[in-house]
Amino acid sequence: MQVTFAIENRRIRLKPKVHDAIYEGMQDITTDLARVSAASAPRKTGKLEQSVTDRVTRTSNGATGEVTFSARSTSGYNYAYKMHEATYQLGSESKKKRHVTSRFYSGYSIVGRDYLEKAARKSEQGYKQYLNEKVQQAHRRSGLF
Repeated sequence: MQVTFAIENRRIRLKPKVHDAIYEGMQDITTDLARVSAASAPRKTGKLEQSVTDRVTRTSNGATGEVTFSARSTSGYNYAYKMHEATYQLGSESKKKRHVTSRFYSGYSIVGRDYLEKAARKSEQGYKQYLNEKVQQAHRRSGLF
């Protein structure tokens, strides 16, 4: 199960400080999304939560962020996908989990299906606002605004 998001400017060449700000902002966002979605993932043994990875790649004129869950059974069954997409009753370990908040969204996460996409959707506006602020700050430091 994976979510990928990117910010890319193809019209103009970015100044190095602006490019750095986008990369740093994307790192903050992917770290937050990985943390919130792992906290929202159902728990049986904890392997699903532990399987989360986040990665940011600097592109020629922006950055791409990726959050992935890769829990599989010993037979190769994609457990992360099943727990994200299927309908099921939460077990006792999942019910014990505490709600967690994103620094980019004022609500809190709920444990269960769609744990990755739901966290991304809820925080989307906050992520956009944060990246815009990072870019504006970089422009000001570069003397562009």
